[in-house]
Amino acid sequence: MLLSVPIRDGTENTFARQWRPAEQWIEKSGMAYTIVRSVLFIDNHYGHAESIRNEQKFYAPVKKETKLALVSIRDIGSALANAAMKTDQFRNRILLMTGPESLSFEEVTKLYS
Repeated sequence: MLLSVPIRDGTENTFARQWRPAEQWIEKSGMAYTIVRSVLFIDNHYGHAESIRNEQKFYAPVKKETKLALVSIRDIGSALANAAMKTDQFRNRILLMTGPESLSFEEVTKLYS
């Protein structure tokens, strides 16, 4: 089982260059696998709580209107445990985990304020 990042075919970005070779090695290895690709964790934003609370600002190297379907670490853990217990159902599959709704960093800031 591998926890990876979302990769679109034909897209060259830092994350794709880092993770796709590991995915390809696992896929070609002949062993059973499940690859779970996850977007950013909402839990990572807890470190921004002070600036959000005091300044209503979220400091990150992305445009404030960029939307992502953030996911909880707890949800990822549940998905990985589920895949581990149901190996036949998830054998040799790539799963994409996202949150229930795409939110901009500006919207996330308003939710935390």
